[in-house]
Amino acid sequence: NDYIKREEMVKVLVNAFKIDIPEERNTGFFDVQSFVGVFFGFFRLEQAFTFSPLFYIVKFVQTVQNAIFLGKNIKKVIIPSSVIHIGDGAFENCEELEAVVLNEGLKEIGGSAFSECKALKTIRIPGTVEKMGGVLFGESGLIDVIFDEGVTIIPDNAFSLCGNLQSVSIPESVTQIGQWAFFACCELEKINLPRAVTELKEKTFYRCEKLEKLI
Repeated sequence: NDYIKREEMVKVLVNAFKIDIPEERNTGFFDVQSFVGVFFGFFRLEQAFTFSPLFYIVKFVQTVQNAIFLGKNIKKVIIPSSVIHIGDGAFENCEELEAVVLNEGLKEIGGSAFSECKALKTIRIPGTVEKMGGVLFGESGLIDVIFDEGVTIIPDNAFSLCGNLQSVSIPESVTQIGQWAFFACCELEKINLPRAVTELKEKTFYRCEKLEKLI
């Protein structure tokens, strides 16, 4: 059967990777084949469900594939503990995405993984993350960002054109902040620079008109 009802999926898949879909989007198709690496085909959410459904993906998944959720109408993402890599553009242009929980143990986040996520307001980057691609959260709706101790590099263009960004917590473990990392973050007023950051790349804070303090 190419279509798996939600009740049947819950029986065979574990509660590990959750995605909330807005109520008005509770029909349609969602391809999970390349995501889990095992063929489950397509599943369809039935119109009978009036609440926001959850998708469940098996916990052995280690990689969220490139652009797998590109432009999807999803509201919440909880990355399971097994995931170590999130691919390029994995959640790019998910304009209704409001909440993302990244797991401890995550090691790499690809470029533009969460760019253009307009509804996303806050994010915490686990200290286990060793590598991040450019334009990571570019043009997103972020207001608050927290990097946990252990993160060492903030990549190029990481928060470029995040016009609502107001608060960024950078730990002492960070040694390098990429060029154009905070380009046009117009609401950013101050930022604490770790002592290990002795040099800023080209135009790291270019067009941050309200930025008055680098502490």
